[in-house]
Amino acid sequence: MKASHKERKVLVDKQEVFLTVGEFVTGRFSLHKEFNEGIPPRKQTKDTTLWSWLKKLEKMGSIDIKTHNKYSVISILHWSDYQGTLTTESQQIDNGLTRESQQNDNKMTTESQQIDTNNNVNNEKNEENEKNGKKPSSPKQVYDEQSVHYQLALRLYQNILANNQDYKKPNLQKWANDVRLMIEQDKRTEEQISYLMDWVQQDSFWKSNILSPSKLREKFDQLVIRVKENIHKQNKSSEKEVPRAYQSLQDWADEDEPERNY
Repeated sequence: MKASHKERKVLVDKQEVFLTVGEFVTGRFSLHKEFNEGIPPRKQTKDTTLWSWLKKLEKMGSIDIKTHNKYSVISILHWSDYQGTLTTESQQIDNGLTRESQQNDNKMTTESQQIDTNNNVNNEKNEENEKNGKKPSSPKQVYDEQSVHYQLALRLYQNILANNQDYKKPNLQKWANDVRLMIEQDKRTEEQISYLMDWVQQDSFWKSNILSPSKLREKFDQLVIRVKENIHKQNKSSEKEVPRAYQSLQDWADEDEPERNY
């Protein structure tokens, strides 16, 4: 249903992406958001699992995945073989999808124009400050809702809501910036951050103490130690085979922590 029925261009993060017939744009976090919409956080399927399903389809020869920096283009192989003569109902669906796509493109264009306008206003203010001998202020970074930083911030917020439905919605832009600092300055990986975001809100002690990315960043090394201890305890108390998805996280937790420069 998401695949394009004709050649067209879509706007992704201020960049035009050309799609041919049978192609569509997606990503790990947008896929996670769409697949789990309306599902409680504890019952949601993880983004890594969803992406592994796509990779399996690629190995089976059903799709082709072209990965770019901020998105991926999925091509449904032999797409035309699945298409028969279009009925009136399917034509209506196509028209609806086209209108929705146009609305989304228009919305993204408007948002892009608004950001450009805000940047122009900031530049004018900086020029005026320079004339008056004032130091220009640095513009605040705006994070796209599909960006890794924003999606990880949203992940923690949803996990907190699962334990406390009355938790006040935070400034997700500020949270996204804290996530960026963890990745860029502290050299944490997306997998490490997302794993700890899930783990702390399932722990009886930490779920009430880690209520923001900044706090997670502050206690990161201490939390890794707790994770290692819990994993070793579980391995000793159970002889059952560890699930494959859990093994990859266990491998990460068992790794020696590299030295970091702060």
